[in-house]
Amino acid sequence: SGPLCDYMEAWKLADKVEFDDDSQKIGRSVQSVLVHATDLNTAYEFELEKDWQQDNKYVNIYFKFGAMPEGLHELRLRFQEKQLAFVTEGKTPIKEFNLYDSIRPDHVLTRWDNGKLRISLLKAYPHRQWIHLLSTPEDDDDSTTLLNGYTKDKCIDLNHISHDWEDHSVEHDVKITIYIRDLVKEHLKVDYGHDSLRLTFRTRDKNFLSKYQNSTQFTTFKWEIYLSGVILPEKGSYSISEGDLQIQLRKQKAGSWPDLERPNEGYNHLDRRQAFEIVEVPMHVWRNSQLNEYNDVMNEVNTFQDGMTGLNNLGNTCFMNSIIQCLSNTQPLRDYFLECDIKNDINYDNPLGSKGDIVVAFAVLIRSLWCGKFPSVSPNKLKGLVGAKASQFMGYAQQDAQEFMAYLLDGLHEDLNRVKKKPLTQAVEGAGRPDKEVAAESWMVHRKRNDSLIVDYFYGQLKSVLTCPICHKESTTFDPFMVLPLPIPAARFPVKVVSVISGIVEVGTQKVFMVEKGATIRTLKKEISIWLEDIDFNDIAVMSMSSDDRCKLLSDRDLLSYLTRYDVLYACDCRTDLPLQEDESVIIRPLVQRVIRPADLNRCSSCGKEDDDGSLKRCSKCGTAIYCDQKCQRRDWEFHKRDISIDDIEQFFLDWNNSSNQLQVKSRTTAPIDAMDDIDSTKATSLYDCLRLFTLPEILLPEESWYCPTCKEHREARKQLSLWRLPSILIIQLKRFSFRSFLFRDKVTTFIDFPENGLDLRDFISNSGSTDANESYLYDLYAVVNHYGGLMGGHYTAYARFPLGKNREGFS
Repeated sequence: SGPLCDYMEAWKLADKVEFDDDSQKIGRSVQSVLVHATDLNTAYEFELEKDWQQDNKYVNIYFKFGAMPEGLHELRLRFQEKQLAFVTEGKTPIKEFNLYDSIRPDHVLTRWDNGKLRISLLKAYPHRQWIHLLSTPEDDDDSTTLLNGYTKDKCIDLNHISHDWEDHSVEHDVKITIYIRDLVKEHLKVDYGHDSLRLTFRTRDKNFLSKYQNSTQFTTFKWEIYLSGVILPEKGSYSISEGDLQIQLRKQKAGSWPDLERPNEGYNHLDRRQAFEIVEVPMHVWRNSQLNEYNDVMNEVNTFQDGMTGLNNLGNTCFMNSIIQCLSNTQPLRDYFLECDIKNDINYDNPLGSKGDIVVAFAVLIRSLWCGKFPSVSPNKLKGLVGAKASQFMGYAQQDAQEFMAYLLDGLHEDLNRVKKKPLTQAVEGAGRPDKEVAAESWMVHRKRNDSLIVDYFYGQLKSVLTCPICHKESTTFDPFMVLPLPIPAARFPVKVVSVISGIVEVGTQKVFMVEKGATIRTLKKEISIWLEDIDFNDIAVMSMSSDDRCKLLSDRDLLSYLTRYDVLYACDCRTDLPLQEDESVIIRPLVQRVIRPADLNRCSSCGKEDDDGSLKRCSKCGTAIYCDQKCQRRDWEFHKRDISIDDIEQFFLDWNNSSNQLQVKSRTTAPIDAMDDIDSTKATSLYDCLRLFTLPEILLPEESWYCPTCKEHREARKQLSLWRLPSILIIQLKRFSFRSFLFRDKVTTFIDFPENGLDLRDFISNSGSTDANESYLYDLYAVVNHYGGLMGGHYTAYARFPLGKNREGFS
């Protein structure tokens, strides 16, 4: 009651017991108790651990459990004054344990700790050290024989003793006077509980001894009462006088007590109360018990070929089954789960893990697939556990196989993480050091928090270089990866660009860029800045020049797909050589040259009638069209006004009249063409093409801009990736699902040609990466996950090469 109950509730939320610094932890050997409990049709085994601990307040004991049936979801316990018991649903005792001393049954705490049930018993008398955990026959005859190191021949429990008490409600004190003479100080013990008081003593008073048959000065007497209120045990004290014993108690709360002792409510004061507790059995405890059962199955006679067991489709779970079959045929992973005792490797304390649930369920599934006992098995338990970690996998909708694999491998990694307590780490800065040194330090920092079988086999390291377009500051980082996501080259078309930027390449140099369908001028400007290197793409203006010498300033959002094969784009420099004042900006205004009165207009622009007599009239706005009359002009107006319309941006025009004494527009000359190093669209797309595209430099999007430490601003930096450290098992994801916007999504259906043996990644390793002659950059294909269909629906299948042989098997 009161603050004590509040403290206990807080303790439950904290879910742990903290020992006092000055407490003495004691562990005594207790004979292990192995119990086979049967509750209706549910049987289970449990064992009381030999080691136990205590401090001034609590006694902590542990129960270890054996094989558990699938129907066992909870345990039922009963706690009494000096006893705990496992009981059935009908409260029938299964096994009882008699305790050495009294506890508070209504303040018992339970929790699972590394697969064991930990029970924390709150002592009825704090600061009283238990000599044993369980009571012995000697303790039943004389429960306090060893309190002070003396052997006593008899102990008598007193129901009543002559006493008076005073309630000082103002001072929070209760004073008890017990009338006993000639007390033996060496054998006097007063125990203060939260709501109880126990007095153990010997006396030489013959009048007192005469009241109890066969009692002597060596007889120990015990008087125990339960108080009307709650006290503070640590504030209790006593003093001895010639004819009595004075005991001082401090109340926990102010207020008068109606009586010293709690009224007798019809139960024995030694067994005055009991409490029941229902403890849920965690999934990982049940899973661990199943591993032993599957070990027995492995020793039986095989019915099917090892590994030829299928997975039941639970309803749109082909994405999960295909991944499981590929992982099942990953030899290092398969061998570990078939041959090793994973219970010793599970990290139950990792808050990012599942307390071992996922890894145990996966181990059970792998052993089922390779035991040769079943034609097919159901992965429903593993699906439910991954769904608890990632809610999108809870139902039975179609999902992405690669996303499921990432969650599954991450769950296995966290459950098997060898790092019990992850240290705080900081990002590794290069600061001009060699790449090898920075990469090795980054990898070491990563392994300080992530060290598991999954990291050993599946993790590699990428090198990422960011370059500021303004100050050319470079930032190099080395990041771990588990899956290598490769883009697929999309269908492209050529765009011819002429550079008129001086000082970088020869003015008039042409380059043909292969751009994807749906690319914008902004995308092209980023490609141009990578080509020219020394200019930021924001300082480039792109002009279009059509075949009839009409030019237009293009905005970043204009689509390149509207260009014709005859259109030529010009890349212009928007930078100024004049020093800018503070808060001064550069305003870009295109100067458009146009011929106002072109010659050779001899046909009506609407009906096509020839102007034999010169009676046709020119358009007064542009002079580039002639008409028979206003009727022809009105008929052609919807088409002609597009040619004379002015863009939404302000422009300056330099107009030329078509007269002999003015300059003529000169025809453009063909400039030299810069060699184009790009993917040949006429040949089949290979996996190497995807790798080249992955390692090409790119310009970051505005929302991904990088903060340049030199410029002190966010910049749309140039980013380039390369491989640095290769894993033993390389997982490649082909990014077939493209998301252009929230509404428009596509699946890239380009076929990718890849080798079954000898995939060589040496050309994609960073130049400063490992050059160890003994390190292999060759990979052999052993598993593939295929997707058939589109974004709205489809089916996953898998092909895998058995680790036991060279045959490929298909899984649908």
